[in-house]
Amino acid sequence: MATVLKTSEEQILPRNTILIDGEWRSTASGGAMEHVNPTTGRAQASFAVGGAKEIDEAVQAAKRGFPAWRKVTADVRREILYRFAQLLKDNAASFDHIGALESGAPIARSMLGMVIDQVTYAAV
Repeated sequence: MATVLKTSEEQILPRNTILIDGEWRSTASGGAMEHVNPTTGRAQASFAVGGAKEIDEAVQAAKRGFPAWRKVTADVRREILYRFAQLLKDNAASFDHIGALESGAPIARSMLGMVIDQVTYAAV
């Protein structure tokens, strides 16, 4: 029996939310933005847009989190970056597909490899 991989835009595009202080929000003061695939001209998704209110909340959350992050050792930070690079590699097909839908460029022109290299370099 063959396995069918579902790769429709609805399943692969990020959800219509923004993340602030560990909370996913589906609405924001900046309203919503419709994304149009530049290749097809077809609307693909609508995304919440953060406004000044969400920026202020995100900055305050970052300020609250910074004292704990400051205490994280360089070795632990390095491991976090290496793990992030590995997650990008493990999910490269999905990220490449999202990038193609977003930009209209062919998957073959993906720059994900360069991103992974930069994250890995930052870990060193």
